[in-house]
Amino acid sequence: MRWPWIGSGYAHISYQDESNGDLKYASQNAGGWQVEAVDSAGSQGSSGASPSLALDGSGYAHISYQHASNGDLKYAFQDADGWQVETVDSTGEIDDGDTSLALDENGYPHIGYIDGYPNYDLKYATQDADGWHIETVDDYGEYPSLALDSSGYAHVSYGNIYAYQDTSGCTSRRWKVMEFLIGAPRWRWITAGRRISATLILTHQALI
Repeated sequence: MRWPWIGSGYAHISYQDESNGDLKYASQNAGGWQVEAVDSAGSQGSSGASPSLALDGSGYAHISYQHASNGDLKYAFQDADGWQVETVDSTGEIDDGDTSLALDENGYPHIGYIDGYPNYDLKYATQDADGWHIETVDDYGEYPSLALDSSGYAHVSYGNIYAYQDTSGCTSRRWKVMEFLIGAPRWRWITAGRRISATLILTHQALI
């Protein structure tokens, strides 16, 4: 469940209705709460798991989530015509341990998520005018939390690992990965793909 706010102070919430598996969206205004179904599971079983909600500059809602019945990563967004739903990644079954969505300054979505069994990779999906682009950041991941900095670079914390995009020494963006040593405590550079068992959820505000 996510609780974004806009300048008016009203809340916007995305969640899965456990009674029918639907992805739902609730928004508040002066008249009270408005609730609508975004993606109905219907006979397919269950949709709307692990939603992450963001609002664009026009106040339209954008939601990343897992279609729990088939494991697809999906993305829903509002426009003047209502809700639009897209399948982002259907190559495997994504893990139900959260998706994490952020919008860049142009309103394009960026999603951090975990590819499920047997891989459990941290993956990153982003959209531009050419469509969706998906890459594997690390072959380990759990409970991702994604944010974009002022340059539009992605930063992801997952467990006690922190990955971020950087262009130092190259002409294109590449991922750098750091591990937080809980016993020390301190940071150290590691190679993406090293598996860590400890868990610590990090905040981007302290890292960016």
